Amino acid sequence: NTFTAKFQKLYPLRYTASSDEHCIKPETVVGLSAALRKMYVNSGIRVFPRNGFLLGIIRHGGFLPNEQVDADLSVIYDDIARVVPPSKDTGEGPIRFHHGGFAWKLNPTDTMWVNWKGLNPTTGEPYRFFGMNIHMQEFPMHANAVYSYRDTGRYFYPRLDIDGLNHEAHVIDSLRYNEQGADYRLVDTDERLDANNFQPGAQIGTYFDTTFDCMMDWQFYFTTILVPCDYDIILTALYGKNWNHVENRGEIGEVKEGKEVKFASHVVSDEENEQLLRAGPKPLCVEK
Repeated sequence: NTFTAKFQKLYPLRYTASSDEHCIKPETVVGLSAALRKMYVNSGIRVFPRNGFLLGIIRHGGFLPNEQVDADLSVIYDDIARVVPPSKDTGEGPIRFHHGGFAWKLNPTDTMWVNWKGLNPTTGEPYRFFGMNIHMQEFPMHANAVYSYRDTGRYFYPRLDIDGLNHEAHVIDSLRYNEQGADYRLVDTDERLDANNFQPGAQIGTYFDTTFDCMMDWQFYFTTILVPCDYDIILTALYGKNWNHVENRGEIGEVKEGKEVKFASHVVSDEENEQLLRAGPKPLCVEK
């Protein structure tokens, strides 16, 4: 990958320490690295960084420096479905079980999403679960499922929007990213999303043209973390071909009709982009 080689040459990873309330605890770094590796190596369960977390790791070597801390994780739906004990799945409500040294709680799809109803695009049947809580002893994590896409051998991740909060901003972002090479689709009809076919309520997902069969180590602060080998394909599908240029991806704060909502994302200047790339990831915590 040309960008990766150029980035690592120009900006060798460095991270700073801080006592700021938004700093990253070293135990969080260690816990995430260890948990993802344990699930993959011991059980073949592919849990991996997604969205802004993956972007931060690949581009900065840690959490995004200009956003809130959010360890976004995804897991391959079929990897979890095959290890669920039949006796634990009653057919409704959460599924709770232990496997591979982890406690799992698999939750049905929430009803709050505007463009995701939790339905299989091919059969129309509901998926048994979407979000899940994972505990490795006292270390908690949350992951969302990535689903097989039709009969392609590839995968998709649902677009999660909440009406009156981030839906409007996400629509603007998705359409712009698609113009730049991203791959947001109306998954029920397999149409690439554009301004003419978008409609609230239609299921939208990001199509990932990868099998997720390969995971690799990537620098994550003072250690490494497993990421998909096809990270470039994934980040391009999410953010377009310019994913290596920093954006302010929108914070909650704009007020519309008396409600706080999320701003749409915007690209930072070349100068600010250079500064953020050189500065490294969000700082690690040190004791005050």
